[in-house]
Amino acid sequence: MVTGLACLAAGLCAGYFLPRTNGIQSADRTAPTNSKYPAKTEPVYAYDFPKTESSPPQSSADLLRTIPPPDDYDARSEWLAKLPSSDLPQLIAALCSDAGPEGVESGDAYLIGNALEKWWEQDSTGLLSWLRKLPNTATKRYLVDELLEDIAYDDRSRAKALAASFKASDPEWDDSEVLNSLVMPDIREAWTKPGVTAEEMLSLYKRLRPSEDTWGNEIEVYPANFDFRRFLDGMNALQQEGSAQARQRPSDIIEAWAKADPQAAAQWLIEQKNNTDPRNSPHFFGWRSFADGVSARSGPQAYHQWAAQMFAQSGEKTREMILNESSDEDVIGIIGSITDAALRDKVAFEQAAQRNDIDMFANFSTPEARLNAIAQDPGTFHRWITRGKADPSFWARAGLTGEQVEAVLPDTPPPMCPHCGTAHY
Repeated sequence: MVTGLACLAAGLCAGYFLPRTNGIQSADRTAPTNSKYPAKTEPVYAYDFPKTESSPPQSSADLLRTIPPPDDYDARSEWLAKLPSSDLPQLIAALCSDAGPEGVESGDAYLIGNALEKWWEQDSTGLLSWLRKLPNTATKRYLVDELLEDIAYDDRSRAKALAASFKASDPEWDDSEVLNSLVMPDIREAWTKPGVTAEEMLSLYKRLRPSEDTWGNEIEVYPANFDFRRFLDGMNALQQEGSAQARQRPSDIIEAWAKADPQAAAQWLIEQKNNTDPRNSPHFFGWRSFADGVSARSGPQAYHQWAAQMFAQSGEKTREMILNESSDEDVIGIIGSITDAALRDKVAFEQAAQRNDIDMFANFSTPEARLNAIAQDPGTFHRWITRGKADPSFWARAGLTGEQVEAVLPDTPPPMCPHCGTAHY
């Protein structure tokens, strides 16, 4: 609970105004983020925070003025350690009430989290009592989410009982995140069991409540001979059930599958990319994750050669997906490994122009092909042409000379650009 409650900061500050992550958190989590926000008309702080009888007589403004600067973490920690426990409700209320439209500053958010951590350690009953007195607003619901998720790390039974209690007093509270946090420890533990099957893992993931957000965690070591296709197809089926999408998945599963069976992983991933809206695909289900897996298995050069061969045999949509989801280094390696000169020059031209990368332009099959591309479409390369005139050595990166480029340019002067008032092709 010590480090977990530090994450409560973002929850209390401005009632969801600070974003929060729905992913699996470790015991030393950083400040969370969230995509949900309360209605703009909701008076998040249009109420008085409950106060204890021992609240200090000083005003909130006076208390805030005693806090050390946000960038002096040591001073703030020492200041909070010396602050009487009876001042904690006043401190938290003052910091929250001082929040602007974008929430509190990050330094104040961490201070709120540290204050809640101290309060929980010294008087968990008092903290829960204070929390129950808050009206049922987005601020309280966020705080309940974060508190119970942190309690679940140490005492899932207590977290489950508290969740039921808060749900009874606030039926509109969405308790799915808390209930998911109670299931995730079982899932994490199951992944470590040798020989665990896809069916066994699916039975655990079925216990998760649907979520609109994408979140995941790395498994790192998967069971030997794990049926990745069975598991991923099963997760897709779960996602399609109900009105919401269950999108919690291992974030490194494509990479792990690519290490185990590149051909099968590529086939499945391409099928998914061709049959689904890319916007509905978690970012970690991309071709770059697959490329990382194959490169880790066989080395980057072997991946580039394999990808170039598959690229040449694929349709336009698959080629576009591979190029768009690959790093610059991998694109250069793939282009350089394409054996068909015409295809290689076509891809090199498109990618060099799109990414403004002369190193990709250097992957044309021959120097003559590069010069021909410049001669046929000088307007696409006008920035390079201008730069080459100022620095003739620039063209050496593409295996050319400034004189060669000048020789293939049109004899007529370039037209004036109506936007910038300068002449260029």
